[in-house]
Amino acid sequence: MHPCPRCETDYASATWHCPHCEFTPLIRDGRRVFAPDLAETSEAFPAEAHRRFEDLQDTSFWFRARNALLQGLAGKYFASARSFMEIGCGTGYVLAGLQQALPSARVFGNELYSEGSSRVVIARKNDFVQS
Repeated sequence: MHPCPRCETDYASATWHCPHCEFTPLIRDGRRVFAPDLAETSEAFPAEAHRRFEDLQDTSFWFRARNALLQGLAGKYFASARSFMEIGCGTGYVLAGLQQALPSARVFGNELYSEGSSRVVIARKNDFVQS
C-alpha cells in the first residue's frame, strides 16, 4: 500500500496508477517522476552544481570524510536494516557509501532534480526514485 501523491488515497499497485483519481507518474529515462515541474528548474540549486560536486567528491577531504562518517554511523546504528532510503541523494556518492556500509540492505535513493538523478542512475547500482 502507498498513498497517491495527488489525492492521498492509499492503494496497492505495482504500476503506481491510482484507481481513485487516475494519477500515474511520468516515466522518464526508466524512472518514475512524481513532480516533473520541480525536477527541471531551481534557482536555489543550479543544474551545473551536480556536475561540480561529482568532479570534487572522490578527491575532496570534505566529501570523503563526511562519507566515512555516515558509513560508520549507518554500520553502527542500522547494521540490521533490511532497507534504507537516502532523501536528496544528489549524485549518489553517499548512496554508494551507504550500500558498502549496509551490504545486506536494499538501499534506495531519491533526488528531486533531473540533473542529479541522471548521474545517480548512470554511476550507482542502487534503486532510485525521482520525486
